Amino acid sequence: MSGTGTFINRFRALHEKAKGGTLTEPLRIEYEQLRRELGRLMLVAQQMGRGGKTLRSTLRIAQLIKVELDLGGSAPERTSTMDLASGGFAALVPASQPLGKRVPFTLQVPSFPSGTQPLEGVAKVASTTPQGGLHRVSFSFEAMTPEDRSHLDMVIIDFVLRRFTTPG
Repeated sequence: MSGTGTFINRFRALHEKAKGGTLTEPLRIEYEQLRRELGRLMLVAQQMGRGGKTLRSTLRIAQLIKVELDLGGSAPERTSTMDLASGGFAALVPASQPLGKRVPFTLQVPSFPSGTQPLEGVAKVASTTPQGGLHRVSFSFEAMTPEDRSHLDMVIIDFVLRRFTTPG
């Protein structure tokens, strides 16, 4: 098995223990070290095709997650994320949004060991781009509890690990 395969398999095993809350202190230290290393490797991989553009500071993954946005209308806008990161998310919405606008949101993220759970907070509009008849709006997280932020990080790592095949 390659070094990368060994790394992924070890990290995956530790991640499952972390999701279940069964990491001992020495394993938690190893898990956090491997998690940082995986994050760095994924960021480098994501930056390889950016050709001189500003580098991202957080891992981003293309992932559909149900989200409700309070854009100020009579009812919340129900849509899905296009991508998700520890720093925010992007979604398609019917109208452009002003930069800096603060928007309450509810993401329906996976719960461990199964199901989904709401993750609520406030995000700020970071960018908006017309895309067909809709607008791709990027949001950066502003107000979120530390517990929710930690859970979101676990969810993102889970999505990343799903992209790697398990040797069989």
